[in-house]
Amino acid sequence: MWSRKFKKCISCGTTERKHVAKGLCIKCYTLQTETRHKEHKRYKRGVADSFLTKEKLYELYVEKGMSLTDIGKLAGCTRVNVHYKLKKFGIDTRSKTEARTIALDSGKIRTIRIDNFGNETEVVYQKIRYNIQFFKEWSAEMTYVLGLIYTDGNLHIRKDKSGYELGILSFGQKDKELVEKFLNLMDCDAIIRFKERQEFANTTSGELYYFSIGNKDIANDLINLGITPNKSLDMKFPEIPEKYFRHFVRGLFDGDGSVYLDRNTLRVKLLSGSLDFIKSLNIRMANNGFALRKIDTSHLLKESKPRAYFICYSSKSSVKQFYEFIYNNTSEVIYYTRKKLIFDNNQDKLKYKKLNR
Repeated sequence: MWSRKFKKCISCGTTERKHVAKGLCIKCYTLQTETRHKEHKRYKRGVADSFLTKEKLYELYVEKGMSLTDIGKLAGCTRVNVHYKLKKFGIDTRSKTEARTIALDSGKIRTIRIDNFGNETEVVYQKIRYNIQFFKEWSAEMTYVLGLIYTDGNLHIRKDKSGYELGILSFGQKDKELVEKFLNLMDCDAIIRFKERQEFANTTSGELYYFSIGNKDIANDLINLGITPNKSLDMKFPEIPEKYFRHFVRGLFDGDGSVYLDRNTLRVKLLSGSLDFIKSLNIRMANNGFALRKIDTSHLLKESKPRAYFICYSSKSSVKQFYEFIYNNTSEVIYYTRKKLIFDNNQDKLKYKKLNR
């Protein structure tokens, strides 16, 4: 396949040259880009030379961070001429990373996104800002977010044609609250996007609030914490300090666990697609005073291969114990309101009488 969305170059029709972006081969994409950079008024010969002195170039390029194209528009020449002047005056040019950062800050990097219904939307890429120490230091907030990532998050490593690798963290939930809390705890300004419910031939994709962060430092920090790319079926249990373990469990529970009434009995389930992970969780919970539970896959017996494993707490004592374990002395900024309300509205189900012996 030439590309995922296009069978051939939409400009020249070739499939011989590599696809770069927007349905264009490398030659057509380069030609289109260069044409766009030249779409401004040219002044008479000599005008640009008079304008682009060494002092002026240093002011525009270094101090103000203007691009070669924008400087060319002011001077009435091409960006090639501006680049020549920089070299002539001995002014160091930016690296690709520095140039991309400035372009992101200026909102210059944009593309057209086409959804499954053919609707086009212009997307302006942004430079994501966040607390760079967030995943480097253990805290209740960081451990809670780590639990969310282990359930509804995904780390994907994208490698471009030059060999550069970029880690992309994505997280999605049908309820916007968890997505907002995730970003607020990180002091992150990533844009929350919304995907509408979609029906396909054999399946249905539900509504989803989600965000993605392409950041190499975040990816490296998460890998150091035990997150592996495309982790769901083979992820291992991370080494969580005992002090923060309950916050990690609450993140797992809020992300992919459940609390529900079954014949007037309140039950709690913790799920995972990895058998090793759920086994380790079961043992770690037992080390914190919970009864060791049987790993249950009975709800998936009709499947050729189980897609999830879970442990369940169903006695009044164990559900109450779980409630107190994850919520005692816990700020509302690090728990999912809807799930806690289910416990709070069913407090009568948590009361039990101790037998006299």
